[in-house]
Amino acid sequence: MDTAPFVYFLVGEGARADAIKGVLKMAEEGRLALVSSVVTETELLVRPLRLGDAGKVRVIRELLEGWPGLSLADVTRDISREAAQIRAERGLSLGDALIAATAVRTGCSALLSNDEGFRRVDGTLVYLHLDDLIGGGS
Repeated sequence: MDTAPFVYFLVGEGARADAIKGVLKMAEEGRLALVSSVVTETELLVRPLRLGDAGKVRVIRELLEGWPGLSLADVTRDISREAAQIRAERGLSLGDALIAATAVRTGCSALLSNDEGFRRVDGTLVYLHLDDLIGGGS
């Protein structure tokens, strides 16, 4: 799972947040396993760290480290090499290529995001665009 769905969950408003709450509940119940990258953790922590919001930092860390059915994958050499290949072939940013490569190398069946750029990984990985799933996308 990419960074954007976590942002929607943490903000907690609207159809996107509701959809992600449902996904996290399914993980909590053991109906699916979620994997995210430490890149997502980095992206989520930047703003609260910049603002000195220790409470938000704690909430993010607790979510990523303690949510049942959610694991956080480190960037390994295999993931790094896969990301280079994805970036070279698909033109994703480094962060997005690392997230996609994490999904590929950890055996995920799909990547959930709301970032149009991930549409370019189609064929390498099943991409689930959140707005399409909830009926709000293109």
